Amino acid sequence: LCLLFRWRLCVWHLACVLAVAFGYMTFGVSGSSRREEGMISAVTFNSGESSRPQFAAFIEREKPDFVVMQDARNRGPEVAAKLPGAFIAGHGEFVFASRFPIQKSGLLAEPLWAGRPVAARFEMLVNGRPLAFYSVHLPTPRQELSRFLGGRRILGDLVGRPHREPGFGNYHEWLALRMQLARDLRKVFAEEKQPFI
Repeated sequence: LCLLFRWRLCVWHLACVLAVAFGYMTFGVSGSSRREEGMISAVTFNSGESSRPQFAAFIEREKPDFVVMQDARNRGPEVAAKLPGAFIAGHGEFVFASRFPIQKSGLLAEPLWAGRPVAARFEMLVNGRPLAFYSVHLPTPRQELSRFLGGRRILGDLVGRPHREPGFGNYHEWLALRMQLARDLRKVFAEEKQPFI
């Protein structure tokens, strides 16, 4: 529209693009990374709304030692097909693939969000040494953000008026519960006895 009706404003658009491109972004060329002796590689993947074929090609090409997946219910066989010989464990939405035998795995009993676990723990021996992986999937904020971003909601939050719709009463209540969830996870990590990722 600027090109058609206000072409001079295109200069401002260009300035904004340049500011974002060179002020906030970094550019580089990367190839396949070389692994040194004793290094391990891991990749995490929230498979909910993503390109599964692209991810499958990535793990086939990179062949990581560990694949940690969230929102991946029943997708263990897919990963196993791309990583022959891998050990697979799945709990709820969490799937974990390892080139090393998995010793223990399970969902965390705490913390929970809406009664559901937000993390799973997987433990294995890597070159004779114990290592734990946590797969964490915090609840998406999309639904609450879209609910709270309506004009009446913003105005109501500013003046402290409660909302009558189901769910959280206001944005501050929702945010406080998410912050507590993060603190509860931090406590779990602080109490971990094994080296972990």
